[in-house]
Amino acid sequence: MRKIENLPEDKLVDVLKFVEGIEKLTETQEFFLSFAGNWKNMDDSLFIELTENLHERRKNDTRQIN
Repeated sequence: MRKIENLPEDKLVDVLKFVEGIEKLTETQEFFLSFAGNWKNMDDSLFIELTENLHERRKNDTRQIN
């Protein structure tokens, strides 16, 4: 609160816009944001499988998308 109180007027406007943007988040956005930080403790091999190998796995996926 002290930091906010000491901000210049033009920065307070930016902070207000940021807060208003957070308030406007949809439930879907809040759901996805709730996962933030969950990957930090992930095993390296699993992370590589989910990221670097993603395109190859998608290319080989023969399931039909509805």
